[in-house]
Amino acid sequence: MNQQQPYDSSIKAIFSEDAPAILPLLLPGVEVLTFNFRVLPLWLLDARQYVAEHDVSMYTLLPMMDHIDANMLLQAIDELIEYCKGNDSKLARRLLWLNVFLRRAETLPLVEKTRVEERLEMFDELLEQDEFVQRQRVRGRQEGKIEGKIEEAQEVLINYVSIRYPSLTSLARQRAEAITQQAQLQNILNRIFAAPDEATVRSILSSSSSVA
Repeated sequence: MNQQQPYDSSIKAIFSEDAPAILPLLLPGVEVLTFNFRVLPLWLLDARQYVAEHDVSMYTLLPMMDHIDANMLLQAIDELIEYCKGNDSKLARRLLWLNVFLRRAETLPLVEKTRVEERLEMFDELLEQDEFVQRQRVRGRQEGKIEGKIEEAQEVLINYVSIRYPSLTSLARQRAEAITQQAQLQNILNRIFAAPDEATVRSILSSSSSVA
């Protein structure tokens, strides 16, 4: 048995990406936590086995397995409802992931996939109330607002330059489309609005620092 090594407080300061290389040096002879990952080829698994054994922990993955059909998936949904009775959040999360894999599945005929989707649609309200779904929707709205502001700033830049300095329109469009950060676009706009002449605007648009 390896003798237990004294705790070294310097371990706290190790960046996670450096840990695999440094920990063995700090703790020689001591086995560091190791994960042995194994690829699970879902398309080679027999869905009939998991349904027959009522292995609800695998039900969300059923759409990606071999020998799956609509009847088995509908049975799985009913069993998930019973298994998660009294815990709507747990049920919503499992149905959500089952639906994700169902949409990506290529083994089910469209007619059978539609049958299962129609069954899942009965839980739309439940899924809408799920915390994960709500967070994703909020995130999507926030990202949409940011993208909208970026597109608006790009249009302002192009339109302003095309009106004031038509010969620089092409350059302005090129620069505007290349910048995807709102702060950078606003910085360029402020500098262009304050520019006294076309030569200065051309310099701003041409400068590499404008899009850095």
